[in-house]
Amino acid sequence: MTTTLLTVSAAVLGAAPSAAASGSAVETRQFSGEGSSSMGLAYYYAYQQALMKADDAGFGDCVLIDSYTWPGGFDVWVLLECTR
Repeated sequence: MTTTLLTVSAAVLGAAPSAAASGSAVETRQFSGEGSSSMGLAYYYAYQQALMKADDAGFGDCVLIDSYTWPGGFDVWVLLECTR
């Protein structure tokens, strides 16, 4: 019985190629950024910080998925989801 289960498991696991082995794997990761400014540039700083983190990690295609502006508008947090 154990031999049959091992054979079936090996056949099932070995039959489907992994996404990484096929060469078409898409990796997705999230990057956050924080910015502060009394001149209205907090959002820009936060967005640029997150983009720089993504670029340093080799991710280029990014979409803003969340952001938060603290009361007063001087501090902002953004979250980007990036793929490569």
